Amino acid sequence: MTFDFKDFVKNIHNQFKENLSLEQTREMLDIGDQFTKDTPLSTGKRLIIKRIAFSGVKATEVTNSYAGDVIAYDQRVETGINIWIADNLKGKSSIFKILKYALTGTNSVKPNVKKWIHYILINFNISDREYTIHMDTKSRLKASLYNGTIDKKEEVYQHEQDIIFSTSSELDYQNQIQDFFFKQFAYYSLKWTQKSSQKDSTDLLEVGASWKTYFKSIFLESSDSAVMYGDQGKKIFQMLLGLELTYPINYFSVEKDKLVFDRAKRLSAPVQNTAFQKENRDKLAARLYEINELLRISSEQPKSSVNLNALYGEHDLLVKSLQAESRRLLDIETQMSGERKALETIKEKRERRTSEAQRIRREMLKTQRQIADLVEYLEVGIFFSNLDIKQCPCCSHAVTDVKKKKAAAEKVCSLCNDNVDPEGEDVYREGYKQKIENLKLVLTNHQRDFDHLGDGDNQTEYDKKYNSIIALEQQKANLIDTTTITMRLEKISEIFEAEKDKEVIQDPAREKLIAEKAVITYQLQEKPAEPAADNYAEGDVKIEVLTAAIMELNKQRYAVSSSVLVRLSDLMLAEIHDMGLNSISEIEITDKFEIRYKQDGDFIGFENIAEGEQLRAKIALYLSLIQLDIEFNFGRHTRFLIIDSPAKEEADANYMTGLSTLLKTIEQRFGGELQILIGTAERSLVDTVPQEILTAENEFVF
Repeated sequence: MTFDFKDFVKNIHNQFKENLSLEQTREMLDIGDQFTKDTPLSTGKRLIIKRIAFSGVKATEVTNSYAGDVIAYDQRVETGINIWIADNLKGKSSIFKILKYALTGTNSVKPNVKKWIHYILINFNISDREYTIHMDTKSRLKASLYNGTIDKKEEVYQHEQDIIFSTSSELDYQNQIQDFFFKQFAYYSLKWTQKSSQKDSTDLLEVGASWKTYFKSIFLESSDSAVMYGDQGKKIFQMLLGLELTYPINYFSVEKDKLVFDRAKRLSAPVQNTAFQKENRDKLAARLYEINELLRISSEQPKSSVNLNALYGEHDLLVKSLQAESRRLLDIETQMSGERKALETIKEKRERRTSEAQRIRREMLKTQRQIADLVEYLEVGIFFSNLDIKQCPCCSHAVTDVKKKKAAAEKVCSLCNDNVDPEGEDVYREGYKQKIENLKLVLTNHQRDFDHLGDGDNQTEYDKKYNSIIALEQQKANLIDTTTITMRLEKISEIFEAEKDKEVIQDPAREKLIAEKAVITYQLQEKPAEPAADNYAEGDVKIEVLTAAIMELNKQRYAVSSSVLVRLSDLMLAEIHDMGLNSISEIEITDKFEIRYKQDGDFIGFENIAEGEQLRAKIALYLSLIQLDIEFNFGRHTRFLIIDSPAKEEADANYMTGLSTLLKTIEQRFGGELQILIGTAERSLVDTVPQEILTAENEFVF
């Protein structure tokens, strides 16, 4: 679709030309190139989990049989459908929630299980690119995302050069992992407005969908089966479809909500001002009473024996000193880390040079031996290439090397003294001489390669880095012991706490109270101000313009996207029927992205479907979104699903048969194009798919 902004502005302006110029209308609607931000075409990317590993200790009551058991869970995961089959309450859901924690930073693992887990290692792909998440959760979170695959948690420190980001804050991890996945799958945060939850606040807040929100389209928990998309379902649905004009519709809707809220706030201002003024006067009167009481008490109480002002000063100095020492320690450790890394680099270069030098020396020795053998062969053995004769067989006289060399020089046999064919001998001799020359050239090349290696040790640089580390360690050892500072701060805090209830107002504070009393007395004597008149015409027009723009954009979006929505509806209906839900005869998606199901002749919403059928409808939606990408190249779904307990609340025979058949069909048709992780206690699903992780009855998964 090619969006015509000029035509769009002209169309909206025609509805308001009595109140606005064309330029004013354009300014209200101009959001740059954001009108073309969305496209329903697939990014072609998919999320593939390769391995789930975590470790720790089951720290629990000693009366439990598994108290103190070591956790060392390590499971390879394949593309296609992977199914965990184990009894309920044996750890299937915890595995999925640990994976969710790694992929989103949102921890929904049960508190007792969370304490057990010390390390998490997740290998995953975005299409062909490999990544690794490592999380140290033993105390405070330390988490990193790496390029490439890391097989063991002990190896992560060897891959510092592959770090994409690293953090020790759960909130920061959530933000950074969100940025990563948003960039990978072309997601962004669709916005909405809501009133502040603070008790006395009248503000309207702008909030947005996060990666955690969109992850609801990946992780289908049985507890959420009665909710189609999660709390902000339509936002998820629109993002996954990626339909054109979604961003401007969302932007204008939020702007309109703000204007409507501001108008309502202004219209209610006179009433609110009156109430506020009364409330404010009540607060002033209460404060005046409080000041009078404080002044009365201050005139009756004895002076404090503790100089709190001096303690406050000491407290501030100690805190600054503690912070300074902490910064110095951090700086030193940062420098040490850099120097150690540089030292390791020098060591690696040295080891590589030593290994290469040894290899070249071996080649040189080998070549030298070959040359020596050929030279000896030319001098002595060319006439006795197949026989080493030590003595004459007739007279038993020794055939010495001297006699052999003399015979070779005279070109006669050293036994019978007959002439030897010089022509044939010369041919062989020239061939061996050429071999010797070639080997000498090889030897020269080896020597050149060896010389090019140079010193390589770079001992000066090595000693410099080593001495720097020693010096830094000495600096670290010489840092001030903060234990004394910490103990003194704790002591001062105890004094503050003890003096809090008996703190006496000092003379300077008494003077401030007297001054404040005079101001409050004057304010209470003033007459309340009358509310001023306001003109809302301009804001009203903009609200109407935005309303018209939203309606027009919705109309255009639905028109250009209807074919995609029809395809999705057809896919959903086929999936629902495959799962045995034949009472639904038709599915339609409205221009407001409401999914309606035709059942017994009437269209109903998801919330009106029978409770035992809702999970099937929900699974059908997300499987259809994935198929929409695979078969028609539409949408932004990651092609990755986690389905936890798909038969927990509905396990009739038709459903289980339909689910088993559906899983087999998906594995056969799309096994190489998607990945689904399923956890179930239904042992009737054993042998449904090849990738099966089966746990014996009454046994824990980890």
